[in-house]
Amino acid sequence: MDDLSRTDKFYLRGGLLSLLNEPELLHAIESRFARDVIYTSTGPVLLAVNPFRTLPRLYDSDCLNTFLSTEDPEALLPPHVYRTSWQAYRLIKCTGAPQTILVSGESGSGKTETTKFVMRYLALAGSGGSEAALSVVERQVLESIPLLEAFGNAKTLRNDNSSRFGKFTELQFSHHGQHENPRLASAQTHCYLLEKVRVVGQQQGERNFHIFYQVLSFFRARVAETPLESLELRNLALPEGMSHKPEDYAYLNKSGCHDLADHDEVHDFLATVGAFSALKMAEDVHSIVACTFAVLQLGNIVFEAD
Repeated sequence: MDDLSRTDKFYLRGGLLSLLNEPELLHAIESRFARDVIYTSTGPVLLAVNPFRTLPRLYDSDCLNTFLSTEDPEALLPPHVYRTSWQAYRLIKCTGAPQTILVSGESGSGKTETTKFVMRYLALAGSGGSEAALSVVERQVLESIPLLEAFGNAKTLRNDNSSRFGKFTELQFSHHGQHENPRLASAQTHCYLLEKVRVVGQQQGERNFHIFYQVLSFFRARVAETPLESLELRNLALPEGMSHKPEDYAYLNKSGCHDLADHDEVHDFLATVGAFSALKMAEDVHSIVACTFAVLQLGNIVFEAD
């Protein structure tokens, strides 16, 4: 690890700030953020400041393996989402007691991405950090994430991938066969408070749920004869009489925002289809696409009085 500054040491060990109050805490967070240190620990709480850009090596394999390979419970590890995950997994392994990681914050603070890093760590911890050694369940947990994002996330004014629902994800671990480490054995995700009203209208500059744009982008790529490798989609055809342009649908054309800058939504749709396949639901893809167009068509119905 790099040498720790005085502020870093305080948040790793505690006791080096002369005063622990809101101004001191905000100043410490600001000074760390200026050095691209976005994580700060204060007791059991991990504070994160979204940098809205990619920070080199922050989540790479070397960083991940540093936490996965650490066995010493007294190890001096820097504040990081992997450290919080490491602590939870270590307590599951040593005590067998249930652990909870609560991810909270305002819109755009990075909750969705943080949750993905937590789940990735917990899935890889049991396999010794090897993706090749992941079990079927562990792969399904990781590969299901694009499915939830497609149907539950949307672009808002503050966040291009904002979760428009709450979720409680429960991961169950067990000692599996000869493995010493607990392995992820099953998972349940409970969703609640889905922002259903977004389907029929969005404020200016925002978008509907990602799935609508993913499907339309896929068919635009088909029209442009872009090579697509997904076997599940070779027989997927645009419903007769339907358009592949978002501006042709009332549920999509009122907010003035159709695209995400520097984002490949065809790739996202293929990831969504891959999630269906991982969950043994590949045969449902055609029905889901048909339902998506049915919803869009309902928005174009106009009622007139006689």
